[in-house]
Amino acid sequence: MEDLTRQKIVHDYAAAWQTLVTALEQNRAELLNDYFTGFAKKEFMRTITEQAGIGIHRHYVDQGHKLEALFYSPDGGVIQLQDNAEYEVQIFDGAKLLHSEKITARFLVLMTPTADRWVVRLLQDVPAS
Repeated sequence: MEDLTRQKIVHDYAAAWQTLVTALEQNRAELLNDYFTGFAKKEFMRTITEQAGIGIHRHYVDQGHKLEALFYSPDGGVIQLQDNAEYEVQIFDGAKLLHSEKITARFLVLMTPTADRWVVRLLQDVPAS
């Protein structure tokens, strides 16, 4: 993989996470349109709709990601990544903190290119091995 492609993927993945954090905090599913597609978009839209329906929102405090490329298709149409992430998730009802938890997670990520960016097609939590 070329360095420029690698840099663009890392940039777009970081932007996708920031978009997801904002969408979950503000209960605004339309924010997912820029960096999510397919299964990932459907799942996060469902999550946002559910949490908005019960009057909560989530706030994420990102503490770092370590990305590793597992597969890059020869035609450049998909990349599979593993993300070892650390973050804190806080669940609020209005301004009232209901729950806070520090999490270390491993995600399987599939990204595909569009005209001007890479988008997340799958962001699946996987058990640590």
